[in-house]
Amino acid sequence: MSVQLLINMVLGGSVVFLVSCGLGVIFGLMRVINFAHGAFMMVGAYGALVASRQGISPWVSIPVGFLAGAVLGLIVELLFMRRLYGRPWDDTIFATLGLTMALVAAVSLIFGRESQFVGTPLPSGIDLGIAQVSSYRLLLLGLALLLFAALWLVSQRTQLGLVARAVIVNEQLAATLGVNTKRVRQATFVLGAALAALAGAAVAPLGSVQPSMGAEYLVVAFMVVLVAGSSLMSLGVVAFAYGAAESFVTFHVSPIVGNITLIVLTVVIMRFRRSSLEEGTVLRAPVAAPRGA
Repeated sequence: MSVQLLINMVLGGSVVFLVSCGLGVIFGLMRVINFAHGAFMMVGAYGALVASRQGISPWVSIPVGFLAGAVLGLIVELLFMRRLYGRPWDDTIFATLGLTMALVAAVSLIFGRESQFVGTPLPSGIDLGIAQVSSYRLLLLGLALLLFAALWLVSQRTQLGLVARAVIVNEQLAATLGVNTKRVRQATFVLGAALAALAGAAVAPLGSVQPSMGAEYLVVAFMVVLVAGSSLMSLGVVAFAYGAAESFVTFHVSPIVGNITLIVLTVVIMRFRRSSLEEGTVLRAPVAAPRGA
């Protein structure tokens, strides 16, 4: 296996993790299937596009996308999502699919349906002698690792993470102990939406920005979350494994076959194990007081 291929596999895994973690947070902590995940990514990408058009530094595009997703996530949670908590999954799926269509239609009216492009803060590549590496993809790898570390620290080493995990294990008991479970759900949804928009802004320079761009990313993210199971660590491992598998097949065959490989891989894995929809949640962990509590 060539060094170039190994690098491509690692970098591909980082992109898959970025586009999956927002969906993983919402499903893992809330047990809500957010089919508007791709739409939030699209909003983040257009946030980066607007920042680029206004002459703002490309370095600011990703924070702009994060903020756009957080604001939109808060509005959506207040107006729609809190009415769906505790309802059957099909209600949530149809509601978030409807939200997706509304957001896609609104963005199409404002920006049009044509493909548009966002510049990168690191346009050049790095020649390692034995391989060529995209500077921007290296930046995304660093962002993915930083995001993974931040989520792990928050979920396992902070009071906020303890409260969130208590709500997961037994929401009614947590409420009787004085935990504002509605506020926890709201914060979780806003964080998941912001992470999705951050991912959209981050991957925008890798391709074109257009209203339907979120659909492909939603499929990949959903497959990763479906397979990942019960922990953030599993989410990271599965995301990097899927990204590596897609890059490997793309390198040797074609991008279309690479995408099909992920679908086949998911079907095979789910054939031999229970779905994470049944066995647990992505960020679920035993409730234990953080150090120093």
